[in-house]
Amino acid sequence: IKNLKLNFIRDNNKTELNISNADLESLEVVTSNDVILNISSVKVIKKSKSIKIYSSDISIKSVLGNSYLSNLSIFSKNFNNIAKNIELKANIKTNYKFLNYVLAEIDYKSSFGKNLEGNILGFFKLSNHNKDSSFKYFFDGVLENFYYYPEGNEKSPILLNDFNGKIDLSNENIEIQGTGKLNGAISQIKVTVSKENVLTAEIDLEAKPAAFNFLGKYNFIKQGTAKLKVFITKKINSSKWKAKITANLFSNEIKIDFINFLKSKNRRGSISGLLYFDNKELLKIENLDFLTEDLLVNANLKFEKDNRFKNININRFIKEKNNFTANINFINKNISLINIDGESIDFKNLLNFESKRKRNFKFTLNINNLYYDSVYFGKTFFDSNIENNELINFKGNISNKENKYIRFQNVFNKQSEYNIINLEFDDFGYFLNNSSLSDSFLEGKGNATLYFKELNFESGRLEIKNSSIKNSSFLARLLQLASFTGLLEILTNEGIPFDNIIVNFAKNGNVIKIEEAKLQGFSLGGNFKGIAELDTQKINLEGIIIPAYAINSLLNKIPLIGQVITGIEGNGLIGVNFNVTGTYEKPNYNVNPLSILTPGIIRSIFDSFFESNEEIKSY
Repeated sequence: IKNLKLNFIRDNNKTELNISNADLESLEVVTSNDVILNISSVKVIKKSKSIKIYSSDISIKSVLGNSYLSNLSIFSKNFNNIAKNIELKANIKTNYKFLNYVLAEIDYKSSFGKNLEGNILGFFKLSNHNKDSSFKYFFDGVLENFYYYPEGNEKSPILLNDFNGKIDLSNENIEIQGTGKLNGAISQIKVTVSKENVLTAEIDLEAKPAAFNFLGKYNFIKQGTAKLKVFITKKINSSKWKAKITANLFSNEIKIDFINFLKSKNRRGSISGLLYFDNKELLKIENLDFLTEDLLVNANLKFEKDNRFKNININRFIKEKNNFTANINFINKNISLINIDGESIDFKNLLNFESKRKRNFKFTLNINNLYYDSVYFGKTFFDSNIENNELINFKGNISNKENKYIRFQNVFNKQSEYNIINLEFDDFGYFLNNSSLSDSFLEGKGNATLYFKELNFESGRLEIKNSSIKNSSFLARLLQLASFTGLLEILTNEGIPFDNIIVNFAKNGNVIKIEEAKLQGFSLGGNFKGIAELDTQKINLEGIIIPAYAINSLLNKIPLIGQVITGIEGNGLIGVNFNVTGTYEKPNYNVNPLSILTPGIIRSIFDSFFESNEEIKSY
C-alpha cells in the first residue's frame, strides 16, 4: 500500500476512519464463489461521497476460464450506495461463457446461446446512472475462433467452426459480423438481436453437399459447391425458428433416382424454401422451389422426428411430359397414401421401380393425359393398393371426351402364382390410333388378360373381334411378295376385315415372345410367332398368310380330307410361309413362293422336319 491518505475524526467518543487516497500493488482477491482476481495495481481516489478507482491490469481465474482486464476505471458519485450508482469501463479479453455469465448477473435480458465457445476482445462499459437504476451496458470488440457444439451426441442442422468477426453488444441490440465455417463451408455471417429479442442471421456461403444433410436421405446434391444464402429468424426465448434459403446449383450434380432425374454440373439450377425448426428438429418446409433446365417442383413438406417424412404436398411438378400435383401421406415407415391429379404424367420417365425393397402404398391417379414413354393412353383414372409389391386392388378406366372406352380391374388370389389384370376394349382401333401405337387398326371390341408376379409383367392374351386392318406396311409387303394383288387393293382402300384376332405373348427381360398369333377373316387369315427385343428393336417373326380364309376353314372341317388339304393346324389349301427379321424400322421380308403350291399337310410335315429358326425356339 503506497501513498495512503487517512482521515481520522473523533466526535463524542466515536471515531471514524476514511481512506481518501491509496495506491495498491500485487493485490489478490478471492470471492465467495472462488473467483480469484490478481491485480497488479490499483489507484483509489475518494472525495466526499464520490470515488474513482483505476487499474492497469487485472487477471481473473474461475471455473469458466481465464479473463483479463486492462485500463479499468470505476466511478461512483455515492460510494455508500455504489450498486445503484456506478460506471465501469475496461478493455476486456475473455471467453464467451464468462462474458455471458457477467451479463446474466447484471440482469442481462437473456442468454445469447448456450452451446457457443470462443474468445472475446474489446471495450466494455457498464453504468446505472438512470432513474430506475437499471444497468446499461455496451461492448465493442472482436470474436476469435468461435464455434458451436451440439450437446452430447445430438444431431444438429447447423455446425459452426472457426468464426472470426466483429461484435457490438448493448441493451438495445446485438450485431455480429464476420467469417466462419458453417457445416464445413466458408461463410459470411451477419447476426443481429433487436430490442424485441428477435434474432436474425444473414449467411452467404459456398456450400458443399454436406451443408444440406439436414434433409437426411433426401439430400440429392452429390457433387460441387452451391452458392447458398440463408436468412434465419428466431425469438430468443423460443425454441422455434425458421430459415429462408436460396441456392444457386449451377456447379452441383444432382441425382434423384426414384424419378430418374440427373442434373450434371455446370447446368442451371436453383433451390429455395422456408424451413421451420424446433430446436434442432426440422418440422416442415414451405414453398420449396426446385428449378433446373429440365425440372420444376414446388412443394410443401412436413417431417416427423429424425427427418422422416410425414407429408409431401406437391403443388406443381413439371418434367418432360409430366405436369401434375400430388399429395403423399406417410402413415408409418412402411405404408404411404399417394394421390396424383393434373394435366399429364409419364410413368416410364418419372418412376423407377428397380429397387428390390418391398413397397406398401395406396395409389390413386386421376390424370388428363397418361403416357408410358411414347405410348399415349388418354384421360385415366385408377385406384390401387400394393402390399409387399403385390397388386392387391387395381381398378380404373381410360376415357375420351365422350365415354369410358377402356375398363380394367385386377383379380388377386393369394393362392395363385399370378396376379391377373383384365382389360376390356370398346374400340381397340381407336386406342391404338390414339396411343400412336398404330393407325392401321379400325374398330374392334375385345379384351386383354395380363399376368404379373409382384409388379413384374410375365405374359398375356389379347382377343379382338370385328376389326379391320388398313394401310399396314407390314401386311402390305407380305401380300405384295405373295402376289395377292386383290387383297393388297382391299388393304389400301377400305381395309381387310377380321372376325377374330388372338395373340398369346410373354415377356422375358427385354424380349417379348409372341407364342401364337392368329388372324381370322373372310378374305384373309394367318398365324405367326416370334420375338421382339425391346432394347435393340430387333424382330424375328415367322408364320403363314392364307387368302380366302373362310373357304379354307370350311375345307378344314371335312374329316381327314380337310387336314390333308389345309394342314394339321388348318393353315389352308393356299398359304404362303414368311419370315421377317431386322428391326422395327427396317424389317427384312422373306416369302417362300413355292409354299403356295404345297398342300397344307405337306407344309406341316416339312415345317416339323426343317424348322430352322433356333433363335425363336430358344425363348
